[in-house]
Amino acid sequence: MKKTSIIALIVTTYICFSATATAAKAPVFTPEQEARIGEIAGDYLLAHPEILVQVSQKLQVQQREKQQQVYAMKVMDKLKQLTADPDTPVIGPADARVAVIEFFDYQCVHCSNLAPTIEKLMKQRADVQYIFKEWPIFGGRWENSALAANRGLAIWNAAGAEAYLSHRAY
Repeated sequence: MKKTSIIALIVTTYICFSATATAAKAPVFTPEQEARIGEIAGDYLLAHPEILVQVSQKLQVQQREKQQQVYAMKVMDKLKQLTADPDTPVIGPADARVAVIEFFDYQCVHCSNLAPTIEKLMKQRADVQYIFKEWPIFGGRWENSALAANRGLAIWNAAGAEAYLSHRAY
């Protein structure tokens, strides 16, 4: 009998707590108050439209940050593929704690402008692993883009890091 009473108490307590948890909360404002708040907010925004610009800018920043997080997670999902491809030129220690992965095209102006910075960084930070992803995005437009990428990989495979770096000095 005692066991049945304990079970009944537990079931009753559960039912009471679930009913309390699912009970609808009373509205904070009456419908009239909500309508008035809406009017006040609308009037304020009409009088100060720069607020909407600020809100839009804040939303854009939040969306950009969220997209960057998505990109970072995608990179982390593909980290092994990005860092352990035996056909990809790699310069620096295999046990480096940091890896810089550069995707580039020999016909890309921005890539060319970045190259001296990467070279300087390589001299300053020999403890970093540098991974060079030949990515001929302009290969469909300029044949030399794909040719240079293929030549770079062939040099890497045939002659190693020093020869590859000399080829890459575009």
